[in-house]
Amino acid sequence: GRAQRIQLGILSSLGFVLLAIGLANGADMNWPELLSQNTGLLTMVLTAGVLKLVITDQIVIEEKLPVGRKAYFDTLLSVGLFGSVINISAPILIADRLSLNRPLDYFSAGTVVRMFSLCASWSPFFAGTAVVLTAVGDIQLSSLMLGGLPLFLSAIAVLYWGGLLFKRETVKQFHGYPLKADSLRIPIMLTVLVFVSYMLVPNLSILTIIALASLGLTASELIIRKGVKQARDKFQEHIETQLPRSLNEVQLFLSAGILASGLQSLVKIGWLEAPIDEFTGVTACLLLASLIVIAALGIHPIIQIVAFTPLILSSDPNLELLGMTYLFSWALGTCVSPLSGTNLVMQGRFGIVAWRGAVQNWPYIAFMYCIACVILLVKGWFFSGM
Repeated sequence: GRAQRIQLGILSSLGFVLLAIGLANGADMNWPELLSQNTGLLTMVLTAGVLKLVITDQIVIEEKLPVGRKAYFDTLLSVGLFGSVINISAPILIADRLSLNRPLDYFSAGTVVRMFSLCASWSPFFAGTAVVLTAVGDIQLSSLMLGGLPLFLSAIAVLYWGGLLFKRETVKQFHGYPLKADSLRIPIMLTVLVFVSYMLVPNLSILTIIALASLGLTASELIIRKGVKQARDKFQEHIETQLPRSLNEVQLFLSAGILASGLQSLVKIGWLEAPIDEFTGVTACLLLASLIVIAALGIHPIIQIVAFTPLILSSDPNLELLGMTYLFSWALGTCVSPLSGTNLVMQGRFGIVAWRGAVQNWPYIAFMYCIACVILLVKGWFFSGM
């Protein structure tokens, strides 16, 4: 699209201009990194997409939708659990099911978007986690997940009890997604496989492990269920039809890598310095607020992370606290942005106007921001006492 080309052109051009300035003033440059900074991120994002080949088969199509409080709670869990593993495919599949016999209303759409967005706060299979691991560096994945899990669990509680408190009648009549115990098998298997592999081969990049685990588990499941020939056909169809649809993501990550190289060159020559002396819990909360507001204006989280990281790293912050702040900004910022992929999908596929859907999420995000700040302040206090 035209808007996408303009955005990518601006990112790449700005990156090259900053890089030229840095080189002219003595900065050294590792040229292969210009396009390879986000290779691990791209690999993980693209290979994790194959998981829907085995998870979508478990989506119930013909079963009558349950109604009521339990159906609402099961929908929250379904979006949270599936979304944490297969990303944007989950809210699309579940919203498709909710709108099978009736138009998707704003309450149902908001429920799906809010729950899905918070998956980014802890899921190792989300692009946000891959971006943070790539940009920030030496962080233990398990620590990052445990740090974000309280915010994810809080979102389930806030959405459920908030729905009962402010939308009781709507929740009583809510047509929800039927969560089945067997449908949790693949997400659990994948998570266990990733962590066992990480313990056995700690020197291997976690992004590589997630990519290989996604491919291996998907291939094994397809062969067991359908045989070698049908498994091959499924993979071929995915490669020929689904992978090309990831072109926008690929271009965005490559352009962001060029911008990152330009910013890093300015940091090397001393032109950019952090506006802070110490990265504390309070600093993390202020940074989080800034990132959410910028996201609401339509700036993608990856661009924000690329722009802020070189500056903040120069103040020698606690990397885990910084990583958590970035994940929280991804989770909360995409929910309130009318230009986020999730809100745009809801508009294009279900007729939910993106700006209206984003605006209705603001009160929820304001409340979740307060919870996020409590978590960051506690983490900041804990790290300062170590």
